[in-house]
Amino acid sequence: MGSHATRCRHIRPQTLFVTFSCIGREPLFIREEIREHLTRLLGTFVRAGDLELHAFVFMPEHVHLMATDGKLRVMRSVSSFKRRFALDIRRHYPHLFPAHRREGAVWLQGGGYIRHIWSGHEYGEKWNYIHANPVRRGLVKHARDWIGCSAVGSQALGFPLAPPPADLADLVI
Repeated sequence: MGSHATRCRHIRPQTLFVTFSCIGREPLFIREEIREHLTRLLGTFVRAGDLELHAFVFMPEHVHLMATDGKLRVMRSVSSFKRRFALDIRRHYPHLFPAHRREGAVWLQGGGYIRHIWSGHEYGEKWNYIHANPVRRGLVKHARDWIGCSAVGSQALGFPLAPPPADLADLVI
């Protein structure tokens, strides 16, 4: 059997809406420089082709993203991203953790919330939900003003955002 990346080419790519949280709902991402770090890190996964990113937002204590499989399955990319960020944040921002938690987990255990996106309608709903999140919370007036949100656009992010997958279907029953 081949590598995971090889197997993915033979399986229909999945588009997922994923949410995962900081342990204890700690507001680690309230700081702009940490959201910028997260955005740069996410960009490395996108530029490597590991996933096709459609939308994301780093809220103070949780993350939402919508992506389609690239060279890796979305959840494998998310796991790698979370692991890499946990190492980075402990190295670069140890002062954010109380002494008794410096060796502990950064992320809430488990995969978080995962939803398959099958239709264009659902894709649009989740895309809007992601970008409205910082506005609904009163963090900014416009989503494009929140550092750590794909609403700022590809040019500001420094990496491409993928268009909606062509194979999403809106079923009429």
